[in-house]
Amino acid sequence: MRFSQIASRLSLSLVALVFVACNQNTPTNTTTGTTTTTTQQTDFRVFVEQGNQLVRNQPVFDRDIRDFTYACLRDMYYWGDKVPTTIVPSSLASPEAVLSAGQFKSEDKTSYLVKDGSAFLRSLSSGESTSYGLSVKFVTPDDLRVAIVETGSPAAAAGLRRGMKILKVNNGTIRAFEGVAAFGAANFPSLTLEVQDSSGAILTKNMAPATFNRQTVLKNFVTTVAGKKVGYLLFTSFTASAVGELEEVFTKFKAENVTELVLDLRYNGGGSVATCQRLASLLATQLSGTVLLRQAHGGRYTVLNSELAIESKPNGLELKRLFVIMTGSTASASEVIINGLKPHIDVITIGSRSFGKNTGSYALQHEKSDYVVALVNFLSQNSLGDANYSSGFVPTRSEEDDVTQDFGSPREKCYAAAIAYITRGSFPTLTAKRRAEITASESNRLIRDDRFLDMPLLITTLPKNFRQ
Repeated sequence: MRFSQIASRLSLSLVALVFVACNQNTPTNTTTGTTTTTTQQTDFRVFVEQGNQLVRNQPVFDRDIRDFTYACLRDMYYWGDKVPTTIVPSSLASPEAVLSAGQFKSEDKTSYLVKDGSAFLRSLSSGESTSYGLSVKFVTPDDLRVAIVETGSPAAAAGLRRGMKILKVNNGTIRAFEGVAAFGAANFPSLTLEVQDSSGAILTKNMAPATFNRQTVLKNFVTTVAGKKVGYLLFTSFTASAVGELEEVFTKFKAENVTELVLDLRYNGGGSVATCQRLASLLATQLSGTVLLRQAHGGRYTVLNSELAIESKPNGLELKRLFVIMTGSTASASEVIINGLKPHIDVITIGSRSFGKNTGSYALQHEKSDYVVALVNFLSQNSLGDANYSSGFVPTRSEEDDVTQDFGSPREKCYAAAIAYITRGSFPTLTAKRRAEITASESNRLIRDDRFLDMPLLITTLPKNFRQ
């Protein structure tokens, strides 16, 4: 039962082969002095081999995905000691049922399985997506807006822009998107939207899903506010491919002497720990050597407890404070940026409460079924040992995600709040009416067309040659 570690997809220089092996008892016959090997079907260990040669254990490789899910729960799961030993995977209908039966639900809200594992891994590595490249959001029950359009996507080619009001969906009402967790090719094999743009013109946009490589830096610019060079960066996903985009943007920020930065993570659900480390190093390179993230494991995996430090980058900024725009879609690696930097610089958050994923995973692929098993494997702590954000970060300043305005617009409420603070040294006073409007807006959830983007991700790699 072979499965590839996510590291093999995220790094071309690393080939990781992972497999699950049952523990074996080797009792000795005291009369003959010989030994007999028996296998306990319910006791598992996960081993990792790095390199190009695959070591097989055929009975294990041939096991069902339900057994494999249980193996990972019993061994690698942070709360592995809480997993019932009486579960019989073959008696359950699906690997999802195995996860549900073994999951420590009082603490764990972020373990999951991905049925289309290969597509998921490609998405994490290169940003590859087969979708419309479109997310929408209700402002009110009668007002549905385009929230985000991915660069190079079918939605972008159709001319959709953030803020457009959607009047009809496939010649029906906007109710087609009500209660939908994630729309996409499965539910909408084609899409016709009647939209109204900022001039009031009514347009018809026809689209079909297509495969494209998602860019992660969707907008960036530098402006001058109160005599200070202020950068703005809309960053949407911590894919491995994002590193080059980030390096290019921060080279520009550095050349233009940016001293203040508004980092827009409102729709960033996380991704690679390595990319998270790179972004933190570009934001505050003066903290080189300072711990950004401590990974605290459970069970026998405490030997993997480790620290990731901020690194020195020639194009890195030396920010003393950072403005972060966040929403309930801000999760995992995005929250590590907040949690990891806040002991060392002033992190001012604007928007609504973040998702609250203070855990990380080794995403493991069962190649026989093409499932990926992504369990909680470690807690994410900062340099102070603080991992206390499972309920999300409460914003310094509550504001609504103003989908009627473009990202970085002076009229967009979250960005405007950051600029006001930079100008005045404080936020404008909120009236009771505005507070009520902001609270009401928090119930409006982003609706994505790519289910992988809706998964809060903090993915890291197992150390080279780990085997115990």
